Amino acid sequence: MTEIPTGTVTFFFSDIEGSTKMLQRLGPGYPPVLQRHGEIVRSALDEHGGIELGTEGDSFFAVFRTAREAVEAAATVQRRLAAEAWPDGGTVRVRIGLHTGEGVLGAANYVGLDVHRAARIAAAGHGGQVVVSDTTKTLASDAAVIDLGIHRLKDLEEPEHLYQVVITDLPASFPPLRSLDARPNNLPTFTTRLVGRDEETAQLLELLEDHRLLTITGIGGIGKTRLAINVAAAALPRFTDGAFFIDLSSVTDASLVLPAIASELHVDESEPGGVGRALGSGTRLLVLDNFEQVVTAAPTVGELLAAATGVRVLTTSQVPLRIGGERVFRLDPLATDGDGDRGARPAAVELFAARAAGADPTFSLTDHEEEVNELVAALGGLPLALELAAARVNVLTPAEILERLAKDSDLLATRAADAPVRHRSLRAAIAWSYELLSPDQRSTLRALTVFRGGAAMAALEAVVERPAIDDLAELVDRSLVTTTTASGKRFDLLESVRHFAAAESDPVETAGWRQRHTDYFVELGCTAEKELVGNRVDWWLAALADEHENLQATMGRLLEAHDVERGFDLLGRTWRYFQGAGRLGEAALWLDRFFQLARPEPSPSAPLARALMARGAVAYWRGQFDGAATDYRRAVDVSVEVADRHLEADAWYGLGTSLGNDGRLEEGDAALNRAREIYEEVGDTEGEASVLVAGAFSTAATEGLAAVVPLLEEAAGLWEASGRPVQASQTYLSLAGAALDAGDFSKARSIALHGLDLAGQAGDRFGAAWALEWVAAALVAMGDVETGALLAGAVAAAQERMGADWTAMKMGIDDARDRLVATLGEAEADRAMEGGSELSLEEAAEIARGTA
Repeated sequence: MTEIPTGTVTFFFSDIEGSTKMLQRLGPGYPPVLQRHGEIVRSALDEHGGIELGTEGDSFFAVFRTAREAVEAAATVQRRLAAEAWPDGGTVRVRIGLHTGEGVLGAANYVGLDVHRAARIAAAGHGGQVVVSDTTKTLASDAAVIDLGIHRLKDLEEPEHLYQVVITDLPASFPPLRSLDARPNNLPTFTTRLVGRDEETAQLLELLEDHRLLTITGIGGIGKTRLAINVAAAALPRFTDGAFFIDLSSVTDASLVLPAIASELHVDESEPGGVGRALGSGTRLLVLDNFEQVVTAAPTVGELLAAATGVRVLTTSQVPLRIGGERVFRLDPLATDGDGDRGARPAAVELFAARAAGADPTFSLTDHEEEVNELVAALGGLPLALELAAARVNVLTPAEILERLAKDSDLLATRAADAPVRHRSLRAAIAWSYELLSPDQRSTLRALTVFRGGAAMAALEAVVERPAIDDLAELVDRSLVTTTTASGKRFDLLESVRHFAAAESDPVETAGWRQRHTDYFVELGCTAEKELVGNRVDWWLAALADEHENLQATMGRLLEAHDVERGFDLLGRTWRYFQGAGRLGEAALWLDRFFQLARPEPSPSAPLARALMARGAVAYWRGQFDGAATDYRRAVDVSVEVADRHLEADAWYGLGTSLGNDGRLEEGDAALNRAREIYEEVGDTEGEASVLVAGAFSTAATEGLAAVVPLLEEAAGLWEASGRPVQASQTYLSLAGAALDAGDFSKARSIALHGLDLAGQAGDRFGAAWALEWVAAALVAMGDVETGALLAGAVAAAQERMGADWTAMKMGIDDARDRLVATLGEAEADRAMEGGSELSLEEAAEIARGTA
């Protein structure tokens, strides 16, 4: 029998996230999955010296003699679980917690607080995540970790500083820990720890207690953003409604600051007071990053703070906002001189050493300490300069880096005589890296300056008119270009690098890049028009969200060039994106600017007709049906003048729906009939189906839902025949609503499940959530209150995440919560729904299909 160690040991706890739900999904297929999971965990424990102490269901308790072995075992478990070919609905996601402490044996096992602490750390994590305590992280010193901050754990008085182990080739992004401090937030996380800013963090946290507006100022590259995020994460427990990061680096128009804030918070962006009222009295922290380029929007921040008394704002800016109540915190470079009394190394040296070790694992500070001290002094203690220089230790020693910087003294001399040395040092570091590039790599770096919010590969290559993949690979390796992965890989510049590259750009080449950038995104809008009503609408919404700042830049250039026609065309083709992204207010703003530019009266054209319909659509989805009808009626006239029958049909359709919702049913029906005639004439079956659905809702208003079932059935068939599962799904869901209204709950569930399948095929999460709403309502009505409540909870959580609402689509039919309240009472209904709040849409869909 293996001897159980005592003394300093590392405790290992793991369990399967969502095992109960998996059991419900798999039924008889669950035991083989559980067995395979056990085999994988045990093999990893054995290979790395772990001693299994107990299992219960899907959980494991083990102990290791060293923290390093425990971390290696945990990483092995996660890699093997991720590589396993699990059955559908049976993917195993395990959360693992590690804590190093005193191994005290009781009668048959370990006893003491350290065991409980390890168990609570594991319970705070998520499937696929390895969470470790500060002691484990310190003893497993070579493990790559993400600092998750300080958390209070259930039943433990003392808080714990927790870290996430970074496992190569596995996801590193997870929701906030399930600790007592968990709060809503979108704060970015980092794979490297913040070095040398403990004192500043403590000072800012104290200031944040007494000041509602706190601004961190300092030069570019000094680390304002990273520090602000660190402070927000540490302060998160104070704010019951969370902390939210709003990146303004790509916003150059002060009027777009409020829409950017509102978009992150999913509230109305019409005015500061409106945003404030929407936020209510809850406590929130807003981090407004890179405010210096929109500092004229400072009064808007003041108005927002006045309207939302529970909100505090932490801004980063190279200049103060200069409004009442602001407390400015000047951020200095990292110290380059050590604390001789305590023998502590300078913070700048610590940062350089940490990043150098990341670039070259063989790097040893003790072998190069003197030259590193000289180097960090030459770089002025600026974090960005230090990180750029540290990235080169894989090819040069610190002495060689310092020598190269010395040779560039002429470059430093070209800067203004009154510029601070640290500014010149930052430029020297960037310039040095820039000089190592090939001509094409330099050109690619400069071309990135015309993009806002990053660039996709295809867009960048269209601008530079050549392949750019090799250039980008080198630029990323040299830390001059950053990467993110959203709907696809994207490439961007740190602001200090952007300013440098822009200064190096030739005006003629920049003009060419800007023109090709504009052409590319105008063409992208043309492509997106049909895709936004097609099978891949979710993908396109995500892709256009990635390009939002580039679309803004494009429209800004079109305004500057007085190119009204292309501005009208771009907005007319992309308004559905602005609707889906919750940015109708911004769409209205751009439309208003182009219409003002076109005064007194724009010439009739197809782009004008599209822009009128876009403005009409914005008014429609804001409930301003009379204004919408005015724009659609004008769009009809313009379409007739330019002899575009398809645009004319679309304009008649928009006019009909607007009039109908405005209570003018006869006029609306006449307009819809005219639209259908033209759709039939041009052979647009999708347009015909749209008219049928709109007509059905009009008829339902006067004759009831039963009267429109044949119309909806015909429309659903047309949508399926034309290969449009999104529209077919939503039409079937209207039919499911009619069945609910008629009391045929089994039929309603069956139709809703068919709609769910169609939504799944198209990746339509909005339609999937709506389908699950009707399945839940049907189940509650049929007496399966427990499952109905579970699904209703999942739907409510999905609505909140998406900022979605389908009140108008319910046609007055009671939803699942209404039926639960009628059955259980309001308080009990809400409690019953809580169990589904952590289900993903995919998990909820599997449960729903299991009820058929």
